[in-house]
Amino acid sequence: MKKIIPCFLLFFLLFIPMRSGESAFADDRVTVRFYFDEEVVSSTSVLIGSEISPLSYTTVKNLLKGRNVDLVPGTVYEWRMGSASGEKTGAFVAQTDTDLYLVSTGVTDAKRSVTYRYDYLDDTHFRFQTIDYLYGAEYSAPTQIDGRSVTSRLYLSEKYGAVANNEFNAPAYLLEDATVYVVLTEDATYTLDGKTCKSAYAQTPVAPEKKNHSLVGFFTDAELTVPYTGVAVNGLTLFTKWERVSYAVTVDTGEEPTELTVTIEDPTLEKKTLPDGYVWTVDGQEVSFPYTVSSDLTLRGMTPQQISEIKEKEAAEANAQKSLSRDEIIAVSIIGAAFVAVGAYSLIRFLVKKKKKQTKEERKKTDTDKQ
Repeated sequence: MKKIIPCFLLFFLLFIPMRSGESAFADDRVTVRFYFDEEVVSSTSVLIGSEISPLSYTTVKNLLKGRNVDLVPGTVYEWRMGSASGEKTGAFVAQTDTDLYLVSTGVTDAKRSVTYRYDYLDDTHFRFQTIDYLYGAEYSAPTQIDGRSVTSRLYLSEKYGAVANNEFNAPAYLLEDATVYVVLTEDATYTLDGKTCKSAYAQTPVAPEKKNHSLVGFFTDAELTVPYTGVAVNGLTLFTKWERVSYAVTVDTGEEPTELTVTIEDPTLEKKTLPDGYVWTVDGQEVSFPYTVSSDLTLRGMTPQQISEIKEKEAAEANAQKSLSRDEIIAVSIIGAAFVAVGAYSLIRFLVKKKKKQTKEERKKTDTDKQ
């Protein structure tokens, strides 16, 4: 027991101070103070070794509101370490207590420009307007650009919402130049397959539906080799590529036609899907089932009685073509008689003329003999 007690004492003498030292080191902190016009506007206590970023322009503006003090729009400010005339600083690692001062750089009436683009077709074909703002001016998106009404949504590129993380996060106060893309409130007008179309501006173009087809995509050339994944803007020219997904089969039994849809994946048409009691034809030819559909078509259905009547009618028409009717016989007889009459008349005239000529010649011969 006497040997154990010294061990415990040694443990407490060595271990407890070590733990206390670790705890003390972990809690060592420094203070960072932020000044404007020689007055502290904020301070913070941080662990030694922490990375510190100076207060943002917006944060300082908010802190100064309660003091009836403000930053002057058009004046550029920067943070300096130790004093108002100290070295310019950005983020730093805090090792000791530190004072930061926000001071004017001496630049006044500084401007920042925002270029607002729209109707972007390529790097040389787009519309825009550039607006200048005082540095640090309170910013809000305009309602009109280049005489066109726009929404408050702004984007970083002409892809608009077609790509992720493309929306422009408008700052509370304007500190940097920017180029953004605006959304017109009116629909975009563009050419699609040679026809004029309209759809929501800066949204995916809308193609009219094509029956039994699925839209593959949009292209900028008629040969469908250059895909277009952008949005609808004015002046755009696009072409669509479609893929057939089904066939339309019109079922006609002499009453109100109905329509069936047969998919490309399973183009087989079974007779059980059609009304009972009919014989089915396509383009006048009877079909057998199962029938494979390869195009849009009309399937006509007739009852056996209707088919029998059609065959009888066709046979009667064929017989009628082989034998002449009573009226046709009379007509042919009249025409024949007319030809006979004309022929007889011509023959009689010929014989009379011949007789007269012969008589004249005989008289002439008699007169010659008498002389």
